[in-house]
Amino acid sequence: MTNEQRIELCNKINENLKNKDSYLIENDKDFRKLISSKILTFNDKIGSKYFGYWLSLFHGKDKDTDNYVIKISKSKELPIAFYLELLNERLASHCGLSAIESKIFKYKKNSNIYGIISEDYRKFGYETIGGKDIVYKLLKETKYNVEDDSELENIDINFNINSLPVIYQALNYFFYNKVSESNINYSSLKASSTVNIIFYELIRRYIFSYLTMQKDFHLDNWEILYNEHSAYLSPMYDLELSMDESFYDERFNTSMKWSREKDVDIDQDFQEFINYSEENKKLVVNMHNVLNINDVIMFMNDIQNRGIIIDESEKEEIIKCFSEHYDKVDTMLYGQKNTLK
Repeated sequence: MTNEQRIELCNKINENLKNKDSYLIENDKDFRKLISSKILTFNDKIGSKYFGYWLSLFHGKDKDTDNYVIKISKSKELPIAFYLELLNERLASHCGLSAIESKIFKYKKNSNIYGIISEDYRKFGYETIGGKDIVYKLLKETKYNVEDDSELENIDINFNINSLPVIYQALNYFFYNKVSESNINYSSLKASSTVNIIFYELIRRYIFSYLTMQKDFHLDNWEILYNEHSAYLSPMYDLELSMDESFYDERFNTSMKWSREKDVDIDQDFQEFINYSEENKKLVVNMHNVLNINDVIMFMNDIQNRGIIIDESEKEEIIKCFSEHYDKVDTMLYGQKNTLK
């Protein structure tokens, strides 16, 4: 395949992705063509339930490449995880949060094999560092004096490293000390402002994660993009593990906490966040009011109208779970179910 043919194919795919609510790979031959042309490459960081690929759409010499992450389900049905990913991306945007945009596609006509394609948020000219790397830098270099991550993981750390206070310390350490080592010089004023902006956004994502029962908002699920001019938090991604009763089970919930304590109950943690200050409570009230059951149903209906349909019993279970959780937040905020809505 010539470079011109590759660019033509990329432009065709890109046009379909931007103009359609879903994308269809017509047959195996098309898929093999994408792989042989190196437009599609294997991605081994997707998990055991999916086949993973990177999709790189070239535009020519003078333009950036549009990159996408693809997951193809190994089961012959639409995974509820794909549906919840789309739903929560829309709910996050509804709350004023930055989230990636994904589309579900069907692999081959007349098949029951589904995939999900998501935009790659990384940008040319920016360094990228994950939340875990930021926190590990702080712990390795200021507290435990170890060289690599494996040594740190063998230490019995007696506090929750995925807590907002620890993350705040780590962000300050990174922007005041480590960014300068990459020949990126932030003044103390700029470092302070950058940390506060990023941390405020993480607080809002902590609230959103609790309200939508996200149990997977851990340190590997957010990154910071930065260069000599600016730094910002990556859009939200991996929002699929949500809105079911396992949210309350500590064995499965790895989401960010407010408290540094390792064994604090999930609900207790959020209640302590609310009670800490009027500002915290106001943030929760505002998002709680924006994100009610009618909003969830509206977005579920919108997804269905776009041709993405799940079993009615699964839809009812999501609504039931969210509704009960919404009432619980009402009780946390007002002491009893708020009947004035």
